[in-house]
Amino acid sequence: MQTIPLGCKIDRMNTTQTRAFRVSRLVARQLKDHSIPELAVLRRAGLWDGWLRQEKILATTEELFGFWRAVEEISGDPTVGLRLGPNLSIDGGTPQTIAALHSESFLDAIQRIARYKKLTCPEEIRLTRAEDECAVEFLFLLGARAEPPILVDLCLAWILDIGQRGTGVRFYPLRVELTRAPDHREALEEHFRCRVKFGAARNALVFRSSDLSRPFITHNPELLALITPQMDAELAAAQSRRNVIDEVKTVIKRVLAGRRPTLKDVARALGLSTRTLQRQLTGLRVTFQQLLQEARQDLAHHYLSDKSLELSEVAYLLGFADVNSFFRAFQRREGVSPYRWRCRHVNQPGAVRQ
Repeated sequence: MQTIPLGCKIDRMNTTQTRAFRVSRLVARQLKDHSIPELAVLRRAGLWDGWLRQEKILATTEELFGFWRAVEEISGDPTVGLRLGPNLSIDGGTPQTIAALHSESFLDAIQRIARYKKLTCPEEIRLTRAEDECAVEFLFLLGARAEPPILVDLCLAWILDIGQRGTGVRFYPLRVELTRAPDHREALEEHFRCRVKFGAARNALVFRSSDLSRPFITHNPELLALITPQMDAELAAAQSRRNVIDEVKTVIKRVLAGRRPTLKDVARALGLSTRTLQRQLTGLRVTFQQLLQEARQDLAHHYLSDKSLELSEVAYLLGFADVNSFFRAFQRREGVSPYRWRCRHVNQPGAVRQ
């Protein structure tokens, strides 16, 4: 089995991608077209009423998961993702979709989508070859819980629609692999026109290897020549920015236990002067305090996922002077207390209000 690294493989504690998803403004129109009340969805998901009306919609992984769970619940249709996915593939305002639809082949399209996803979300597309098969898999890198089925269906239906639109051929995968328990098999097999394997180790579309070489009738080399340099430049700039930020956060996490590191501590560990590191952070429009908070929050999730650690121990490991300071800081950033977060994400029974 050979895995082709179309997206970058990322340590959840040291990501080089953006931490937020850019949500397409087309989503609001799709909800309306499918008679799904937008306001009810947003309120069920705990999002503010104008969330989908912003010029630039950003969501954490948890917010994204919550939004799509709400769409499924409010719609009353557990297979609604199959209908929404293909419609979202025609969003002309998404650079990665434009690049994909004007690619040379299905493989080229998948590679471009995977590459430019690094600009828009903490998600990886992984392509794995095995004999005469190839699997396209979506991975949500920062999810504390399993992704909702509606989102899995939407992503898989979206990538298939890209292939069909680009080639002009209604080809289908050999099979669909889903990690969830058997449910709505008939609707899924009707949509993908193939066998669905439930209880699998991954969520993936499995194609014939020959399908990857299918040429795109929508191929436009002139357009690609115009947009690719700009997208590559944005990706390189984002990568450079993340490299500096990740180096700082990695050092913070390494020295955080039991004390609060300073800018001087981190600069020394990186072999830089305090002034040089401060200048670099200023150029990136980020403060040391912001990175300290982000590093603490990353580690807080990590430590809270270990039920053997008492909350007082977590507070100490994160360098807080006392438990109350930890509780206030966590509540301010997450909207819930550390205890409630642990109950919600680690499946701890007996959750109570705090």
